[in-house]
Amino acid sequence: MASSGRTFRWRVATLGATLAMVASVLFAAPVSAQDDFGGGGGFVEPPPPPPPPPPEEVFVPQEVFVPEPAPEVFVDPGPAPDTGGGDM
Repeated sequence: MASSGRTFRWRVATLGATLAMVASVLFAAPVSAQDDFGGGGGFVEPPPPPPPPPPEEVFVPQEVFVPEPAPEVFVDPGPAPDTGGGDM
């Protein structure tokens, strides 16, 4: 079994290495902050926005068909049917 001194040193070393890796990720410069090696190293203008899409064509009919209304037809229903209720 390893002595407690060695275990302590191993834990301190692994903790230090872990903290160093976390710090390198947290404090790393973003890619946009790196020099493009093209000289100057100043601000680079973003590309212009893409042109807007062409407007959609809307179909407008030249003539609108309106059907003629149907003639009104009245049918005489005849006498009411006898329901067999009678007078009470």
